[in-house]
Amino acid sequence: MNTTRQPLLALNTYSTVEGDVETLLLALRGLSRTQFDLHVVSKPRGDVHRQLCTIPDLKLTTAELGGVEAALPNRSGRPTQVKDFAMGLVRLLRTIRDQKIAALYSIDRGAAPILAALAARLTRRPFILAAAYPFYGENGKISRFVLQSAAQIHGHSHYLREKLARYIPDPSRFHLTPYGLELEKYNPDLDGTRTRAEYGVGTNEPLIAMMGRLNEYKGQDDLIAASVHVLKRSPQTHVLIAGRGPEALRLRLERQIESLGVGQRVRLVGYVRSIPEFIAASNIVMMPSWEEPFGLVALEGMAMGKPVISTRAGGVPEFVVENEVGLLVPPRDPLALSQAILTLLDQPERAQTLGKNGLSRVRQHHNVSQYLARVTDVIQQGIDQGNRAA
Repeated sequence: MNTTRQPLLALNTYSTVEGDVETLLLALRGLSRTQFDLHVVSKPRGDVHRQLCTIPDLKLTTAELGGVEAALPNRSGRPTQVKDFAMGLVRLLRTIRDQKIAALYSIDRGAAPILAALAARLTRRPFILAAAYPFYGENGKISRFVLQSAAQIHGHSHYLREKLARYIPDPSRFHLTPYGLELEKYNPDLDGTRTRAEYGVGTNEPLIAMMGRLNEYKGQDDLIAASVHVLKRSPQTHVLIAGRGPEALRLRLERQIESLGVGQRVRLVGYVRSIPEFIAASNIVMMPSWEEPFGLVALEGMAMGKPVISTRAGGVPEFVVENEVGLLVPPRDPLALSQAILTLLDQPERAQTLGKNGLSRVRQHHNVSQYLARVTDVIQQGIDQGNRAA
């Protein structure tokens, strides 16, 4: 492998940190310490920008790139977004020329992958895509153009590879890169007493935790419905649902909680300052998604030594091994969710064993060093491919 530091340019159009954006930040923190001379073009504001500013050896350029939801043609009709996109492309081409960029890198979100694909075609530089969205190819011609333009693609699960396969001319360009965690941030011995006190949960009261953005596909409504059955059998149980999202959805979920009469025990708690502390306070981590290309929340629960209850959706069964690290139920089945919760509440020793097994699995198969090694190798393959074509 070529060990010369090669100029790599990454793009980002997000300002808020979500699951897929966190994978990008994780990769950039690691790539800045590898054989790449890392350049990033990103929006000039928000949590993502603040985190990028803290990464050593990263050369950051800020620019308006067309916004999170920007794509061409711009269906919203906002001319500013189109202008930002065009100006961003010009800025990108100049950076590639001035910094002698060897390759471009982006996740499949917002305007960034479109810009990267266009710039790659115009400059004949390889473009490496970090894929996370299983339906990206179904978004239209521009999304398919992105997939076809990528010299190499890496994604977290076999499920994701199967979903994208029809849009990728050469299947060998897709590389499986199961997600990894910076395990030093997840201490399974962390005391959750303070977090429990913050939310009014007693020391010995069961606490069911769910994290993730509020989204109808994440299944928050299914967990709320399941809580009715859980509270009939275990009335001391608390269910805390963390995450931000559209105001209309938050209000709908609040109305559901009120109409079911579970407001004393089931709460939407919004943003939480520390995911590890939130998980540490819990007995069980939930992920009732309807569709999930990987399932970062479940991996975080496992890293904290907690048993996981998830739906059997997408790529989740590839690492949430049923009856080894957690329980799996069908998507959109609140009754099955409630039965799984009650099973683990009734069998605390089994729950503890599942949590220990999950922690062991994360340490063995999902540490950040393994993930970064795979991503680095995929990017290098893209660069080597570009060099051969030059």
